[in-house]
Amino acid sequence: MPAEANLPVDSFLAISDLRAHAAELGTGFSRVVLTAVGPGNGGWHLKLVSETVQRAR
Repeated sequence: MPAEANLPVDSFLAISDLRAHAAELGTGFSRVVLTAVGPGNGGWHLKLVSETVQRAR
């Protein structure tokens, strides 16, 4: 999660690395399975997805 001072830890993003499919296709990929953003973390959905895209690269 993005580290921001004075904000509650109230959000998450879950991903799945689809290794079986990736092996068949000769590449790697992931998918977002679930996201949740609490009311105190407005704007975090985009931040969490952005971090996930960077991880996937």
